[in-house]
Amino acid sequence: MVENFEILFIIIERFGKKWELYMAKKNNVSRVILSDLVDKKTVDKFLKTFYKTFGIGCNCVDESKVIANISMAKFCSMTRNTEKGCKLCEACDRDAWEKIKKTGKPALYQCHAGLVDIAIPIIVDNKYLGMIMGGQISTGKIDEQKILELSKQIEIENSQEYLEAAKKIKCIKSKEIKKAVKVLSLIAQTVSETAYSMYLLKKEAEKKEFILSLIAAVESASSKNKLYNIICKKIMNFFNADRILIVEFSKNGTYNILQELKADKSIKSVFEVLPKNTAEKIMTYWNDIVFNKNEEVTFNSVNAYDIPDFIREAYNKIGLVSAMTTIFNRTETSATVVVLGKYNNDNIWTEDDVKGFNLCGKQVNIAINKIKLTEKAKIRALREKALLDNLPASAFLKDVNGKFLAVNDAFLACGLSREQILGHDDFEFEPFDVAASYQAEDLEVINSKKPFRNIRKVIRNGKELWMESYKSPVFDENGNVVAITGFNKDITAQMTMDKLKNQFISIISHELRTPLTSISGSIDLMLNGLVGNVDAPCTEMLKIAQKNTNKLTSLINNILELEALETNTMTLKFSFQKVKTVLMEAIETSTKPKTAVGTHIKTDIDLENECINIDKEKFIKVLHNIISNAYKFSDIGEDIIVSTKVKKKDVYITITDTGVEIPEGMEAKVFNKFKEMDTNNQHRQEGVGLGLAIAKLLVEKMNGTISYSSKKNKTSFMLTFPIAK
Repeated sequence: MVENFEILFIIIERFGKKWELYMAKKNNVSRVILSDLVDKKTVDKFLKTFYKTFGIGCNCVDESKVIANISMAKFCSMTRNTEKGCKLCEACDRDAWEKIKKTGKPALYQCHAGLVDIAIPIIVDNKYLGMIMGGQISTGKIDEQKILELSKQIEIENSQEYLEAAKKIKCIKSKEIKKAVKVLSLIAQTVSETAYSMYLLKKEAEKKEFILSLIAAVESASSKNKLYNIICKKIMNFFNADRILIVEFSKNGTYNILQELKADKSIKSVFEVLPKNTAEKIMTYWNDIVFNKNEEVTFNSVNAYDIPDFIREAYNKIGLVSAMTTIFNRTETSATVVVLGKYNNDNIWTEDDVKGFNLCGKQVNIAINKIKLTEKAKIRALREKALLDNLPASAFLKDVNGKFLAVNDAFLACGLSREQILGHDDFEFEPFDVAASYQAEDLEVINSKKPFRNIRKVIRNGKELWMESYKSPVFDENGNVVAITGFNKDITAQMTMDKLKNQFISIISHELRTPLTSISGSIDLMLNGLVGNVDAPCTEMLKIAQKNTNKLTSLINNILELEALETNTMTLKFSFQKVKTVLMEAIETSTKPKTAVGTHIKTDIDLENECINIDKEKFIKVLHNIISNAYKFSDIGEDIIVSTKVKKKDVYITITDTGVEIPEGMEAKVFNKFKEMDTNNQHRQEGVGLGLAIAKLLVEKMNGTISYSSKKNKTSFMLTFPIAK
């Protein structure tokens, strides 16, 4: 009845080799169902396109259900509508399913009616999940007698109608069937790829969910035994293991079995089957692997893995086939190792399984260490609570996860009770953006292992407040950050005073400058005799007035200059200047006070043509300010030394005086504005404490740095500038 049927099998056999190469993907141990991985509407659309092209009915099925079915021929419908006919069809389908399941290749087979069906496997991760079927097809003249006999066998009421339906089965030549097989195979490939992509996504999601469940188990466990019991069950189920063992190895060679679970009682361990000394020898070998070789072991065949013969014989004796190990928790003296075992050859572990198992170990290790750190932080919190309570600011202690461990009474001014705060983080009672900024500061402290200070504007009960935050890391004996301590201080009053002070300085400076200019000009005119002769006593009085007017004018100019620097409104005129030339100019134009008796400037300038990019006028002003300070605090007869050196890509300028030493504890105040040292130097001139503040700001504006050192009555100010190219 079916012409060229053998030729069709040759076509299928040749195509099957290509199909086998295409479907060679990674092995899989998870149970997956095709209908859970594909979209029915999409598959339905593919099959409709095939039907429109070839006029052949088709469907997509998995092990338990029909996913999509397109245009079954009337002949097939009539057959399946009878009880006996349905059984024949189902038996034929089962034969096709089993054949494809066994070979994993496309198949061409004849049904009980002698018609041809095409079956293309859908393979995902090297696992046969379903098939695309096309049929029924005739490749020649229908055997009418056979059809009529079949109608009687399956008890068709209208045999003639059944025969006519058979005659309408599409007759296709072998060349067309070859095209149909290729198209149907392309559809199967597309469905396989779609299912495989979804399978990978689901597998990854399952892996993440599994790891999160392990971490949750660690964090919620009340004891180590309960923890390992929960973990063992989860890992065995997820990785389809027959046995799991948790062993704590010690560096001194001893070991302790913390947990062991088996899938059934028939599974035996080396301790149950072998002599004690042999079992001990095996454990000693693995202890050496863990500590001296620092290895995690995986093998899917005892006989293929490179282990000593006595261990291979032992494992063969207990029936162990495959094993995986990972380390859950490691310290300098111990390591907790988890061992998974399989006692059959089915579903061997894949590379993905090994990676997933090791990832489990790392994540659980992190979770266990966090718990240990948190416990240590809580203990330390009790010791530090007294310190927190005595602070006037709003003080707190957090763990490394941002949860509050302790707060002082001042912190409760926020309106929450301790019960509402402790054990919670900022996200639970602060706006998201504020909490996120706090979290970022915490991470900065943890990662840098350094204190963090910040000033921010916040809204509390509708009021605008300025808050200063200070956070500092808390370390354990190994130098690890285990907690964060800090305080929040309301500095609104201070900020308001600073604002008022700045406004006051600005007003006074501008209101005084104009009249002082007029007064100074008038005095100059009188002293120069341009408004008439002035007698000697008046001249002396005018000179005193001129001196104090100049001093006041200089003060106002300094205040205005300082304000311009602080508000970034000063414009500098940068240019390349030879350091040696501009330094000598500054020294020559510096003013030596009359009180600096016997003090001279000596130089040790080891420079040639090195240039720096600066504002020349401002640079000279900086040097004048520092030299002026040196004159003030030098002892009588002591010289001021100006020296230079070049180091790598920078020029260093040092100005050293001998006399008054800067007291300890002044490091943070030396460059503050309006800060003068209280010394016993009787001959120095009084100042207002702006020179060094201005010098520091100017140096930094010119991309330099300024610092000082003071010991054994010698004080040196050091300027550093990058060499310009």
